[in-house]
This record gives sequence, structure tokens and C-alpha cells, in this order.
Amino acid sequence: MAGNSWLAASQWLVAAERPPHLACIAPFEGHSDHLRETLCRGGIPSTMFSKMIKSTLAGRGQQEDDVAMLERDPNCREYWDDKRARIDRIQVPAYILGSFSTLLHTIGSFRGFEEIPHQAKWIAVHATQEWYDLYSKARTDDLHKFFDRYLKGIQNDWEKTPPVRLSILRYNKPAILDMPLDKLPWHEPFAPGTTLQRLYLSHDKTMKPLNDGNPTTLEYKGVDLLEFAHTFQESTALVGPTKLVIHTACPSQNDFDIYAQIRKRGSDGSELQHINIPLEALGVSSAEEVPHINPLRYLGPTGQLRASKRKLAPELRQKYWDTLSHDAEEPVIAGEIVRLEVWLWPTAIHFDAGEQLVLKVSGHSMSLPEFEMLLAEPEQAPAQIVHVGGDYDSYLEGVWLSQ
Repeated sequence: MAGNSWLAASQWLVAAERPPHLACIAPFEGHSDHLRETLCRGGIPSTMFSKMIKSTLAGRGQQEDDVAMLERDPNCREYWDDKRARIDRIQVPAYILGSFSTLLHTIGSFRGFEEIPHQAKWIAVHATQEWYDLYSKARTDDLHKFFDRYLKGIQNDWEKTPPVRLSILRYNKPAILDMPLDKLPWHEPFAPGTTLQRLYLSHDKTMKPLNDGNPTTLEYKGVDLLEFAHTFQESTALVGPTKLVIHTACPSQNDFDIYAQIRKRGSDGSELQHINIPLEALGVSSAEEVPHINPLRYLGPTGQLRASKRKLAPELRQKYWDTLSHDAEEPVIAGEIVRLEVWLWPTAIHFDAGEQLVLKVSGHSMSLPEFEMLLAEPEQAPAQIVHVGGDYDSYLEGVWLSQ
């Protein structure tokens, strides 16, 4: 089996059933948990994409109404977990493709690679939009070699392929491509030059390696946001998922949403973007002509969480990723300070000395839409108060690779 999007997602589900004549799979980017990765990521319903798919893709049979089920019973764990692929049951060899340029499939690719229980698995993380890479000659040649090995039994040294080939985005320079690795670099034990590090949110809206001890409250509301910046003194790369621990209160209501986004800022102070398809392939001459949609412009990794949905499912935890339970609410009292853990999806971003990592925090989504038809005005969020410094260890935690 091979394919992208649903043709990848379905492979996780089919392979987990262990059909006897399935020889191998090639899921080239697809979600693995419909509820937690697309429909209700972070406990926040996001139904526009599902509604669009239902209205544009139709078959001869009926469609399950996932949006109606979410509205009726968002905590029906048995129902939703039945749609979460049992990747730990997959026995066949797997060639997995991944990228950072999708709000739908990124975590599914990495979860797939992590949870397949054998070593006949390979992941290639490219630097473009998934369709552009999928149909490239280099990728189809590589897939041909994989299929020759596991469908025809040809001894072609496929097993010498590095288990991980990672691309690192530089935004204002060409990406670093196909870095060969034995494992995902954010998995312990860390390789030399790789460290797990926290950057603490500070009263002056910077991020520092240590809590500066100055307790401060910062506020945003409506379509506003908070920004925290860290300037690098030497070359480094952020690799993998990041965890934002933040202490927040909402004075006016008993629940609230929080969104986080990481951006790269150049040494000249400009916020940078990674263009996911070469300009010549898009038929344009400058980045300014590229449509402002997520498949074409990568801003940076994102995370989101509804405060009342913060309960975790330890039994679903990955090696470096906590998973929400989606089986109960944990009530929030208006004005109560709540410690939240917001997980941002995996990324790989290079920073030169003098460049900045900018963390943006808001009560509304800061992502570009997947399609222009899904563009919507930011929602007006209630005022939220963020506590940093002193007893409130609010920080961004990630894995850093010396470069």
C-alpha cells in the first residue's frame, strides 16, 4: 500500500489489522488519530475542514457524521479511540514520509515511526509541501527501491537506508536536506551536542535559560497576543516537539482556549517564513506572490489547548509527547490560575547567532488556513492573564541540536 492523506491514514488502520497478504506499507503523510490530530486538537473543536471534505468528496455510500458526534458526545472515549490507529500492532515494513508544512498530518507521521514496534521502518522528513515531494522523481525512485525489496524480494541494500532522514528548515537560506540519523534526535539517549533545554518566560517578554525570579502578570484579550523572544548567541537548531508550560487565568469565564506558535525572526528583526514549494514550480517570481495558505507558507510549529480538556491519557503517551484523554472535563473557575501544558507539533528550525526564536501566545489561532476558502477572522478571545517568574515556572521546553 502507498498513498498520501487519507490514503496514508487508512494504511495505519489496515496494517494494524494484520491482513495476511499485506507485504509492506508506505504512508506518505496522514493522520493517525482523527479526533486528537484534526477534528478536536487540544480539545478545541475545529470542524471547518471536515465540513469542507464532506461537501466536496462523496462516494456511493453514506458518510459518518463526525462533526455531529463531536457535538453530541466529545467525551465518548470508546467511540473516538476506535478511530485511533493501533500502530503498535503493525508488523510489516514501513516507509514513512513526513513534513512540517501541514496542520493535518505532521504528528501522524512521527507517531507512526515511533510506535511501530519493529526496526524495519524508515522515515524521510522533507522540506516541501507533501504533494510536491510525493510526485518528485527522487521520491518515486526511492519508493520503487523499497517496493522492489519487499514486494519482489530483490536484494538491493535498501536496509542500508538511514532509519531517519531529517530536513532542517533555515527559512532565509536553503534547507538542510536528508540528514542521516539512527533515530529521531529528540529521543533519549541524546547524541553528543543534543540537549533538552528550557527557556523561561520573563517579565520583560524575553525567554531566558533560568527563571529570573521576578513575578509578573501579563495580559492579552480580543485578537491580541503576547510575544516572548530569545536571541541566540551561537548557531543551533530546535528539533522535535516543544512543550509550553504556562500559568494562566481567565477572570471572566469558567473556560478558555490558549494557542501557541513559534516563529523565527531574522537578525534584522523581520519575521521569516519558509516557502514550501520552489517559486519556479509555483510559476511566480517572488515570495510576495505566494498565496497566504499553510500548505505554501510554513510559519512555525503550533499548539493549542482548551483549559477544561487538559486531562492526559498516560497510557497513550509517546516517548516525547503527552496525549489528551478526551474522556472528561476538568473544570476551571473564573480567575483561577491554572498550570497548562501546551504541546507544539514537531519541527526542525535552524537559528544562526543573532537570530531570534519568538513564542507567540494568544486566545485565538494564529495559523494560516489550509485553503483560502477556509480563511476566517480571528475570534474575539476573553482577557487572559499570564503569570511568569518567581513561583510561576512558565517555560518553553525543547530539544536543541548544536550546529
